[in-house]
Amino acid sequence: MCFVILSFVFLVQALETSNHPDVIQTILNLAEFMDHSERGPLPIAYDRLGKSAEETKAYAKALRYKELQIHKHLNRGGNGLTTEDCQALITYANKLNVQEEAAGVVRYAEQHEMVIPMLGRWYEKLNEWEKALEAYMADLEPLSDEMIGHQMRCLEALGRWGELNERARSVQHKDQKVAVMAARGAWAVGEWEAMKDYVSQVNENTQDGAMLRAVLAVKNDQYDVAINYIDKVRDMYDSELTAMASESYERAYGAMVCVQQLAELEEAIEFKIRPERQARIALLWSRRLQGCRQNIEQWQRLLMLRQAAAIVFIRICQTNLWLRSLVLTPQEMHPLRVKFSSLCRKHGKHLMCRDVLRELLGLDPGAPLHKAVAPHDKPQLVLALCKQLWMDDYRNEAVRTLEALVNHLDRLPPNHTPEAARLCAKACLKLGEWTGVLAESTPMTIGGVSSSGSHRSLFGGSISDEQSATEQVIRHYARSTEYDRDWHKAWHKLASAYFTALSRDKELSQAAAAAAVRAPHTRLIHPTPPPPILPQQQLGMIPPVGATGQSAQVTTPLMPVPVNTTVPLLPVSALPPPGAPPCPIVQLIPPQLSPMPLHSTSLVTPPPPVVPVNIGYAVSAVKCFTRALQLAPGSRLEDTLRLLQLWFDYGEYNEVYKQLSENMKGLPIETWLEVRTASYVMMLSKMILKAVPQLMARLDSRDRMASLIKQVILEISKMKPQALVYALTVAAKSTNIDRQKNAQEMLAAMAEMHPKLVEEASMVSEELVRCAILWHEQWHDALDEASRQYFQTYYCELSDAYKFCQAFKRTENVKELTQAWEIYCQVFKKITTQLRQLTSLDLNYISPMLMKAKDLELAVPGTYDPSQPVVGIASIGTHLQVISSKQRPRKMTIRGDLSF
Repeated sequence: MCFVILSFVFLVQALETSNHPDVIQTILNLAEFMDHSERGPLPIAYDRLGKSAEETKAYAKALRYKELQIHKHLNRGGNGLTTEDCQALITYANKLNVQEEAAGVVRYAEQHEMVIPMLGRWYEKLNEWEKALEAYMADLEPLSDEMIGHQMRCLEALGRWGELNERARSVQHKDQKVAVMAARGAWAVGEWEAMKDYVSQVNENTQDGAMLRAVLAVKNDQYDVAINYIDKVRDMYDSELTAMASESYERAYGAMVCVQQLAELEEAIEFKIRPERQARIALLWSRRLQGCRQNIEQWQRLLMLRQAAAIVFIRICQTNLWLRSLVLTPQEMHPLRVKFSSLCRKHGKHLMCRDVLRELLGLDPGAPLHKAVAPHDKPQLVLALCKQLWMDDYRNEAVRTLEALVNHLDRLPPNHTPEAARLCAKACLKLGEWTGVLAESTPMTIGGVSSSGSHRSLFGGSISDEQSATEQVIRHYARSTEYDRDWHKAWHKLASAYFTALSRDKELSQAAAAAAVRAPHTRLIHPTPPPPILPQQQLGMIPPVGATGQSAQVTTPLMPVPVNTTVPLLPVSALPPPGAPPCPIVQLIPPQLSPMPLHSTSLVTPPPPVVPVNIGYAVSAVKCFTRALQLAPGSRLEDTLRLLQLWFDYGEYNEVYKQLSENMKGLPIETWLEVRTASYVMMLSKMILKAVPQLMARLDSRDRMASLIKQVILEISKMKPQALVYALTVAAKSTNIDRQKNAQEMLAAMAEMHPKLVEEASMVSEELVRCAILWHEQWHDALDEASRQYFQTYYCELSDAYKFCQAFKRTENVKELTQAWEIYCQVFKKITTQLRQLTSLDLNYISPMLMKAKDLELAVPGTYDPSQPVVGIASIGTHLQVISSKQRPRKMTIRGDLSF
């Protein structure tokens, strides 16, 4: 025991005095192991272990020991977290890139109104640079060099280099961190002499010092010096990157970006000394940046390196004019800068995004963007500007600017490159989205009363503003598909617009019926909006189903064309027969438009009118959803479910049915078999076929709907029979006659192509039912039901008999019915007792056929994935476990033939 205690003392001394990270890391691993051991934990304080973990940059362990220390303090009756505890938790969470935990700690401090002396530091760790800068600027303490350093850190992260350089010049005594930030600020604006002065104040044996000196050496064509500094920085990152990569990829990513900067510095040297490699290196830089994680700070540093290199390369271009177009000039960096502004906008850094856009537009700092003149010769920049104006709530200006851009693009020659076509399509798509949003946010005025929502255009005699907006949205989406016919998003948006219009008409119809019931003396007008009509030159064309985007022939108009509907737009009175005397013109006016009598003592209420279905929208929606499903790069679930809804809601119309029949054959089989994988706590996966249950639910349909469902099921059964065989086998035993008949017909057709599979599915289904409920369980349920029926039927008679029995106790005559009932009760009690004792079943006795089933072609239930090999049933476990619950379900083991 003395030896053990002495060992613990030595362990504590080693943690406090050792300078070797490997030794400290070994002791920390021992402490973590002892926490899970019976003899643990080690008698070492959590704060000591946490400090040692922080010294070796094992921040995950440091965070764990800090949480254990706080938990121990709270268990002893502590008053909650202190400011120091919150600071430590935020620091560790920031080191581990767990921003959610750090944000939660800040929220906890705000709720408990904690006094935070340096709130800006907390926001810094959350990467909330704007809030941190505001906190520092609002500090009432005298402005010190330390405070200026914090402000410079925020300005550097925000990319506000002018303000950063001003503060750098105001610092009297620059420490290492301030000098590094000042050097980066001078680097960003191209002040090389100032950068040289700042770099001289940084220790060259640090990572930043050596890195900045390497940049200056490349700028001054001192390649050997630059290579030495690059190797020096790489050696410094070696041990750090190895330690971080062993913990997680997230922690090592920042160091990997710095190593990437070193590699690009070497490529910059190669660019200058090897002209034949310039084009390849320039292309490599662009693609590499596109592959980087969308982190603002890391993109900013990489762009600084490219910008510095670009300024150096201009001088070479002056002596090599023929290479000028191949050099990464600032003009060639324009798309990357636009991409960077979009990255800032998506991450909520709107101030930084505005600064980048002002720089690209050539505006003064602080100039309003909504008054800027959009350069239509740079459509990417104009699109980014419009998106930022929309985010800044200058929505009308954004829409007008984007409309001007689209009109400008329309006037250009039609021979667009793929990149230009995609850009035009994006502009039209965004214009359609914004038009729809503005239409939803604009209230309608009906009869002097402001109305909003989906029912605001219910009353009136003309096409509503909402319908006009719908036409504009559809028109913009249609133009997007014209520019890029192979873009899935454009087709999806256009199809969704048609679908939304149909849903709106359905809501209007329901609201019209409800309004007619509430106000029976009100005559309503229910106009059906006609399909939008475009000029002939702007009508888009949908390629045939199944055709590729490049070779598809244009045959079908994109916009919905007028078709014959089964319901007229306005019901009119019957025309007089030929030869009849002329009748007043008023009699030919539809009832909805006839004037109300001025002096009428009674009103005849007509039946509630029905808003007719716009079949043109339904047909166009089917076409566009089909095209979107053909082009979908990933999940097709949303489009598939909406297409099914159109099918089931409007499939009885001739035009829709005809379109569906033509398009179903061109859809990929995967459309109906999309699989979504959901991860659970035990890392299990559950495969769920989404569209198949929708088809099975409509198997009881009749006439044309059933024939179309059969057509789809037959197509699936040819290629993927495993996806349907279980569902069809169950449906074939349904109590619904139509469902049963259709399922049996489908199984018979499938048996012609896959006889063994259908036979195995039928056998497994029947035997699983046999295993699910045994005979004596069926007897138990039948007796239970019989007893309920008996008491419900004969309760009154038994009550009367009981009264007579009370009067004739002397006779003690036992009735035959009583004897029979006692026997039933005894049997019922015996079966109940037997069921309670039944915990497992032997498959050999309850289902010998499943016991003999080996190496089936049938897939294991619930495992079928169309994109993976079929996992067949190799064998079934010999014992079934009965779960103790009311329904008494069974747990069966099925072994698949999947080899590992």
